[in-house]
Amino acid sequence: MERPHTPVAGFTVRDGDCPGNDIQGLSMFYTTPSQCAARCRIRSECVAFLFSNGACYPKSATCGQPNTDNIRNAFYDSVHPPVAGYMLRVGVCFGNDIQSLVKRGLTPSQCADKCNSNSQCVAFLFSNGLCSPKSATCGQPNTDNPMDAFYDKGNCPSGWQLKGTRCYKAFTISKTWDDASDYCQDQGPGGMLAMAKDGGTNSFLISLKNAKSRSEGFWFGLNDLKKEGQWMWSDDTRHWPRLDFNNWAPNEPNDGGTQWNTREMCAEFLKTGKWNDVRCYMGRYFICERYAEGE
Repeated sequence: MERPHTPVAGFTVRDGDCPGNDIQGLSMFYTTPSQCAARCRIRSECVAFLFSNGACYPKSATCGQPNTDNIRNAFYDSVHPPVAGYMLRVGVCFGNDIQSLVKRGLTPSQCADKCNSNSQCVAFLFSNGLCSPKSATCGQPNTDNPMDAFYDKGNCPSGWQLKGTRCYKAFTISKTWDDASDYCQDQGPGGMLAMAKDGGTNSFLISLKNAKSRSEGFWFGLNDLKKEGQWMWSDDTRHWPRLDFNNWAPNEPNDGGTQWNTREMCAEFLKTGKWNDVRCYMGRYFICERYAEGE
């Protein structure tokens, strides 16, 4: 008999667990299903999560038939999982199917692979397991069926690079952390200092840094300005140095002084790519992120 589980917007829920595929550094305890869903949404690779007795385990993959041995387990699948390189909208843009690529039984990521294999494909519809790559998109999808997900290929302004649904750019202008943050906010919708919340994004940002300079420090979007020792990302989510993914250099963060004007409250990439806390009024290069065009 199906047991009642708390519904969460944007996710379906099943009894049981799909073992494995936990996203390192994203698990949390003493939480709710809604809070777990919010944690899942901050990472582009998160497509599902296990919620069990107050514990949250975000996942990078789902499964066909969950294991139901533990009656406390509830497995939540994203209705419309994110796909790297694509903007997601609920609904459908009719017509323009590339018939040779239409196929049932794929995942959204597999559908994206089919679209990427054809130079004419600019988008795809994913609906109830049916993948329909498209040669054209539209301004306003029809939203009659909430299970329809329309994925448009993302685009970035000139000089920016796409990762997931975000665009990134390293700037070789020396600014304080606050001035760099303001500059990033002026770069377009969703603009902010870039966040290195997972290993893949961290490596990507280091590659952007190294392409510009291997000898200078670069600001990124992490600070403990509001409360000493409480590190926060640019989007106001908490970073837990001992629990979440991190790339802190040995013995960092160590806070460089005892007075407010000398304490180290802002994070930089060292030339090695390791993280370091440093005084926020120092001049550094920096990396910005923003929404891709069309998101």
